[in-house]
This record gives sequence, structure tokens and C-alpha cells, in this order.
Amino acid sequence: MRLEVLDAKKRFEQRIEEFKKQLDDYRKSNDIIDELKKAHARELATHIQEHNRKFNELLKAKLDSEDALKAQFEAEKAALIKEWERKLKEAVAQAIEKTRKEEQDRARAEMEKVRATHESQIEILEMKVKRLEGDLAEAMKRIKEKDQNIAEKEVTISQRDTRIKELEKEI
Repeated sequence: MRLEVLDAKKRFEQRIEEFKKQLDDYRKSNDIIDELKKAHARELATHIQEHNRKFNELLKAKLDSEDALKAQFEAEKAALIKEWERKLKEAVAQAIEKTRKEEQDRARAEMEKVRATHESQIEILEMKVKRLEGDLAEAMKRIKEKDQNIAEKEVTISQRDTRIKELEKEI
């Protein structure tokens, strides 16, 4: 019977040692999980900051590009108006030098030609503006898609954080 008691005591001490070892392993696992959470949070923050920086750069470049194109459009429009005004004045000056009847017919023909050319130039510029507006709409669509992508990633992160918390509770 004494041997049984000693044997039971020995098994009990072994079980205590196993329990201590399991407890140490559990504490180490918690420390590792805490470190992983911190590393994940740092990585996520870095990723979000980098994405925001790139997004802001893209948006700024797009807006700068649009401003430059608008300024270019206005400059070209003003130059065309000035050029066509100059041509119109020349046509009128020539009409005065020649006989009234001939020059009136000629001036009318020239003015129609100038107007048609001017209108076609305006149409070309308006098509450029429409194309730029389409490019802007496409850029805004891509920005919206990226915002949705960020929102989805944030939901995934939230779900993973919740899962980690659930796993921690289970441990």
C-alpha cells in the first residue's frame, strides 16, 4: 500500500509538472499573440498610410493635370478668338478697298468661311473638353473603387480581429 501511495504521489507530481509546463506554454502563446497583434496593427497602419499617400498623390496629379488642361483650353480658345478677330478685321479692310458690291459678296463669303472654321475649331475644343470630362469621370470611378476596396479590407481586418479575440477567449 505504501508503494501505491508513493506511486500515486509520483504521478500527482508528474501531473503538476505537466500542468506547469502547459501553463508556461499558454503564457508564451499569449505573449506571441500580443506581439502578432501589435505587428499586425503596425503593418496595417503603415499600409493604410502608404495607400492614403499614394491616393492623395494620384488625386493631386489628376487635379493638377485637369487645371493645366483647362488653362491650356482657355489659352487656345483666347488665341483662336484673337486670331479670328484679326482675320475678320483684315477681311473687312480688304472689302473697303475694293468696290462695295464685289467686296460685300467677298466679305460675306470670307466671313462664312471664318465662321465655319471657327465653329469647327470650337467643336474640336468642345470634344476635347468632353473627353477630359470623361477622363475625370473615369478617375473618380477608380477613386470610388479604391475607396470601396479600402472599406472591404477594413471589414476583413475587423472580422479577423474579432476572430483573434474569439480564439483568445477559447485559449
